[in-house]
Amino acid sequence: VQPHTFNSNPIQRLCPEILTEIFTFCLPDVPKNLWQLEHISSRNAPLVLCSVCSSWRSLAISTPRLWQTLHL
Repeated sequence: VQPHTFNSNPIQRLCPEILTEIFTFCLPDVPKNLWQLEHISSRNAPLVLCSVCSSWRSLAISTPRLWQTLHL
């Protein structure tokens, strides 16, 4: 089996700016009452985005909008 010379996955060919916009659509709406926030778990963005692959992790970590509403 010969290795592929290009990435056949179309999502991997998107430019980082477009992926970043897609990532921000994964964020939940900010509730009006901050006490309504659920605890962050591995099921929620942006943590899930970081676990897809190393390129998504790098992109997600370098996107401040994804981390603005992170509550621990």
